[in-house]
Amino acid sequence: MIKKLRNFIVNPDGQLQTQGKKVTVNHLIPVAQGQLTKLNWKHIKSTPRTKMSVKRAVTVCSLDVALDILKGPLPPEDTVGTHTYLKQCHKLFQISNKNSEVDPTCYKQLLSIMIWFDNWCGEVKQNSWQAASGLKDHWKQFIPHIAYKDLKRSIRAFLGVVQYVQMDHPEIHIIPKTMCQDDVENYFSLPRARVAGGKPTTLHFF
Repeated sequence: MIKKLRNFIVNPDGQLQTQGKKVTVNHLIPVAQGQLTKLNWKHIKSTPRTKMSVKRAVTVCSLDVALDILKGPLPPEDTVGTHTYLKQCHKLFQISNKNSEVDPTCYKQLLSIMIWFDNWCGEVKQNSWQAASGLKDHWKQFIPHIAYKDLKRSIRAFLGVVQYVQMDHPEIHIIPKTMCQDDVENYFSLPRARVAGGKPTTLHFF
């Protein structure tokens, strides 16, 4: 999910917009140029190989980058959309990737993330009837609908599992990171590590 959310913002043709404010990769360029965070061009200009890296996606969707945007040369009121989007992505990953027992305070945080995306979707939907361009183009201001559904499904599933375990199996300790990682994906990294840099890691290639 964090890789998908990263892809939407680094897309050079992206048209994301919330509350009249753009969510765009152009706001990340001064951060990369300033070199105050770990963000650099390889995070913004991703390739089919590098975009598979969760670590690079986390670097883009980090609190450090979100805060550094506000310190850059662009007016804060122009970058508030990108700044807020990155903060929501950062909170989602931090909760899902936690190595310690689940914190009850994360419930409200997850719900606030889902509500933020719900409000964004509602805003685009409400304004769609007065869109000058086509309806399809208007919805480009929002993340793809399938990703939006996946995001909500992930949050609801996480909260549902936590609630079930705490009610019926209170002796079990829930570690969010172990619930949200895909063990099968670890096997994908093994052949990828054995391929020379830049070559595709596709079935046809192997």
